[in-house]
This record gives sequence, structure tokens and C-alpha cells, in this order.
Amino acid sequence: MPSQGHLVCGVRCTSEDEIKQLYASLGVSITGASDPMDLPYISFRETQLDILERISPYSREELKKIVVDFGSSEIRGFRIAEMKFCPIGDMYEIGHNYPSDYVFGVELTSRYSPTLLDIHSPHGAGNGPCQINGEHLLIAREYIRKKIPAAEVYTIDLVH
Repeated sequence: MPSQGHLVCGVRCTSEDEIKQLYASLGVSITGASDPMDLPYISFRETQLDILERISPYSREELKKIVVDFGSSEIRGFRIAEMKFCPIGDMYEIGHNYPSDYVFGVELTSRYSPTLLDIHSPHGAGNGPCQINGEHLLIAREYIRKKIPAAEVYTIDLVH
């Protein structure tokens, strides 16, 4: 199976209680956190728009039109995937343990469509080399830390 490294910003949790506290800090109450598939995704669209307004050539009005939820059927032309908070890890990879091998946060790059730091690559960071601007990375982390103060930047290898 092919794998790809993802650049993510978030926190690592080592227990179900830590996961519940993290979600609560984002205004979402969860009853269980023992299965990553049961955890809700939380939109970080406004944070994403704030960051993209600073690091991209697009105006906020243009960004509102091209940042889309990929559950939507309206995906034509250049689109940027909506940034969502979720557990990011590989439950199918042998040797990966939940939750310690997961980052609870947002993807800064994506495989099929650009998300944030890969906006200059029309198909995201998954199709060839994608240069990451260090200043843009620091700006992204600064904005994400407004919602997740302990957020750091990680790479995660996911099998597709």
C-alpha cells in the first residue's frame, strides 16, 4: 500500500481523559474516546481563512468561494479542502497504537487537494514535492494555537 507523510498541527494525547479535555476545550462534549472513528470532526474553517488571508494571494471573499467541505458535491475547478480538527493517525498500520501514535489536530497539507501550506500545489502535497514556507508554517501554528494552545507541528505517515 502506498504511504504518505502528512504535516499536521495539534497535540498528542495519551489517555481517553486527555482526549475528552481537549474536545471540551474546543466546545465539544464527547462521551467516549476509545475509537478514533467515533470522534467528531470540528470545522477550523474560520481559522483556515484567517491563515490563508495572510499567506495566500487570495482575498477573504475569494477564499470563501474556494475553501469547500469535501462532503460537498460542488467540487469543480481549483478548490481548497476545508481544514477540520480530528484524530490523525493510522489505525491500520501495524505497531501504531491509539491514542499515543495519533495527533489530535488539523492537517496542514493534504493528499488530494490543497489545505493550507500546500496551496501552491493544485492537487495538494500528495502529488510530488511540495515546498513548505517556514514563515507560513509559523503563522499557521500561531493561529492554530489560539484554539489549541499546546499545538505543535508533527509529521505522520499514513498508509492509503
